[in-house]
Amino acid sequence: MDKAIKFHRIDRQIEQHREAIDDRINAVLKNGQVLGGENVAKLEQEVSKMTGRKYALCVGSCTDALSLSLLGLGIGAGDEVLVTPFTFPASYTCIDRVGATKVFLPVDGNTLHIDIERIPEFITPKTKAIIVVNLFGDMMNMDRLTEVLKGKKLSVIEDAAQSFTGKGAGSYGDVSCISFDPTKVIPCLGTGGMILTDCDTIYHKVSTMHYKNCGTNSQMSEIDASICSFWLDINHQLHVMRNFIAEAYRTELRECVPSMYNDINHKFVIRPVYRNRLKDFLEDKGIETKIHYPSDDIKDVLSLPIYPTLRNDELEYVIECVKEFYKL
Repeated sequence: MDKAIKFHRIDRQIEQHREAIDDRINAVLKNGQVLGGENVAKLEQEVSKMTGRKYALCVGSCTDALSLSLLGLGIGAGDEVLVTPFTFPASYTCIDRVGATKVFLPVDGNTLHIDIERIPEFITPKTKAIIVVNLFGDMMNMDRLTEVLKGKKLSVIEDAAQSFTGKGAGSYGDVSCISFDPTKVIPCLGTGGMILTDCDTIYHKVSTMHYKNCGTNSQMSEIDASICSFWLDINHQLHVMRNFIAEAYRTELRECVPSMYNDINHKFVIRPVYRNRLKDFLEDKGIETKIHYPSDDIKDVLSLPIYPTLRNDELEYVIECVKEFYKL
């Protein structure tokens, strides 16, 4: 077996379904409309139906979706937006892009989500919104969040970039944002994102801003939209494969390291003792891992490879090496 195990292998997933993907690419090229066509409209309709949202709008990336959502909510200079510091930077740099002020909230050391109970401590007259992130694919406790925010005039943006296709993902808050980045469960060949909302005003505002107006050109290609629709068609199959890998990790490694649970296994995150030493050990064994996310306060998270085309021999090798490190 080739002992070089990459963290992500979108290339294998594409090759496995090469004929179907080529057919979709060729259909777009033959049609000649590469932007703003029937494939984008179809994907918007599919995701709107999946999430129960009234409106869905394809944009160039989830990063753009977050910024446009803030603008759609009328948020800008002088406003404060609450957000977690423990996430991919786009979840909070979008606040800088619109000229507002980001306010970092405390993180629950167990769930790694925002500490919901402490949110009221950080609300001021300038606070206009909160961005909540479904980290690693795990849904926030949105029911509890709703209770804590009751009576407070805060807009809620759900960053569902990592949780899309999970139960309830994309259906919460005033606006939801999802990603079709190549590393996500439903991947583009390039990049893409989507804005979801039930609000007429927000939708009509962002739909006029994402292209031409406000100096913005944030579109998703017809090819990427068509390919995303294909992945949605076979999502159950991909989900079963990810679940199989995650369950194998949990079962075989439970005596070595605790792991975090999430609905769709977008990431498989363990919380090991001697995290950095384990990462280096696995790297020496040819196994690529990632730290999601570097933090001065949280130093025990490590993501193991998990994707539908991870072979059984590779899965067994990763498990064997982690056990070897802990001498089990």
